[in-house]
Amino acid sequence: MILLSATGCCPHISIWEIIQSPSATTVILLPPRVREVTGGYLDEHNPLKEWLTENYIITHWEGDTVPATEMRADFLATQAAGNTVSAVKFKELMGYNCIEAKRNNRGIVFNGIKKKSDGISIIN
Repeated sequence: MILLSATGCCPHISIWEIIQSPSATTVILLPPRVREVTGGYLDEHNPLKEWLTENYIITHWEGDTVPATEMRADFLATQAAGNTVSAVKFKELMGYNCIEAKRNNRGIVFNGIKKKSDGISIIN
């Protein structure tokens, strides 16, 4: 089951694309009030959201990719000892954050995202 706001799960994905997705079996549109009430709770229980915001820029451009193994290793390096996340779970959590994984010639990569340090310079 996929829960959606009136605009979709992500601003850049239309509801029609979700409905046409082979993995979407049931689609429930969430009214804005429900989204407001549940948004904070969902954010609190999303272990990647804050880390993504601090370390990556979500560009939604397919040319920006990060290898999944590299990204997961970066995340695990910030976690307490013994606090691990499987590759499968990490991919699932990235999906909750509207980051899509695809296989290409470099292996599995996350599309539409880049490290904040990539190509960013600070001028004083």
